[in-house]
Amino acid sequence: MHEMRIAKEIIEVTYREMTARQLSGISEIGLKIGILSGISSEALRFSFEAATAETPLSKAELKIELTPIRASCNSCQNNFVVDDFVFICPGCGSKDIDVIEGQELSIAYFIGE
Repeated sequence: MHEMRIAKEIIEVTYREMTARQLSGISEIGLKIGILSGISSEALRFSFEAATAETPLSKAELKIELTPIRASCNSCQNNFVVDDFVFICPGCGSKDIDVIEGQELSIAYFIGE
């Protein structure tokens, strides 16, 4: 399960930020996860909770925002949200598009104690 590896990376980054900001704890970690990232939100939450049990982060809550798939058409330069995994420009019908959002995983914010 690659969500456990991701959870451990989030924990490492969080500890570094706690040290840099001289925080005693973190109550909330906000994540942005793209729909195309292949990451299961529920598996990531479970992995995070398991990895932080009995640690200073045991009370930290993951807030996950799923980001939609956004694309840009190379034919008409239309930027659009991809609905129902239909990767066709709604403006001109072209299939020559680039996905510009929806694959990311990023830490958006921390709320410290």
